[in-house]
Amino acid sequence: MFKCLFLLLLISCQKDIIHPQKGDVIEAVYGLGIIKSENNYHAKAAILSSVKEFYVTEGQDVNKGQKLFLTDQGSIYYAPFSGKITDIPVTINENLFPQTLILSLVDLNRLYLEVNSNELLSPWPW
Repeated sequence: MFKCLFLLLLISCQKDIIHPQKGDVIEAVYGLGIIKSENNYHAKAAILSSVKEFYVTEGQDVNKGQKLFLTDQGSIYYAPFSGKITDIPVTINENLFPQTLILSLVDLNRLYLEVNSNELLSPWPW
């Protein structure tokens, strides 16, 4: 009995990965999904600190190794990969508590679509 329950649980936890192929559209499926990036970098404060200088602006494209910001501790943070700065929710000299988001960097060249198969909708008409 235990072996059957374990096998059933193991099978139900597997995720299907579908690889897209180029070609003519034969059938349409409508669904809700989220576009995500394979590479995301969220710089957060490790200790109580502040940012003394930003070298980038929100919406700017950056290259790997480019300076991002300078902290009051004298640490300079660099871009771990090329991408776009999508969020800078803090200001210069603002007191930052541990785990406060300082900056977000996203690689827009490595995107994928995540769709929950439970939310797929049938084609028109409903």
